[in-house]
Amino acid sequence: MSTFILTLVTAAFTFTSPTLNSNNNTRVNQNYLYQHWVMSPSESVKGVIVYRPYEVAEQKKVPNRLLYTGLTFEKGGKLLKHRWRKHGSNRGPSFDKYNWHWTQRNRVAILNIASKVGNGLDYRVEQLDKNMLKIRKIRKRR
Repeated sequence: MSTFILTLVTAAFTFTSPTLNSNNNTRVNQNYLYQHWVMSPSESVKGVIVYRPYEVAEQKKVPNRLLYTGLTFEKGGKLLKHRWRKHGSNRGPSFDKYNWHWTQRNRVAILNIASKVGNGLDYRVEQLDKNMLKIRKIRKRR
């Protein structure tokens, strides 16, 4: 009986909820991840990549070459990397499919985005809310 209680207590302490706190006390809510994100080059500096939701970028009249690119995270670990096509000719889909994975290490949210070569890249999630996804590349995965 005591083993069962100890197991429950341990599970309660190790449970990872969708809302995580990273080392810099930024709230990270994974539920906001599931949308189309467009990179904001004016806010992306010194290794930090900032993404804004598609709707926000559209309202700010971001140029088409940026607006129709970006990332769409889907539940189940699927990711669409959108690419801009200047001309509407039928040259296949306007996105490539990849996988993504979310983990937590030492109270830091880590986002792995797979690539066609190797196991992809790891990014530390510095901020994730309904208006911003801010990530920093930390290392390539082998």
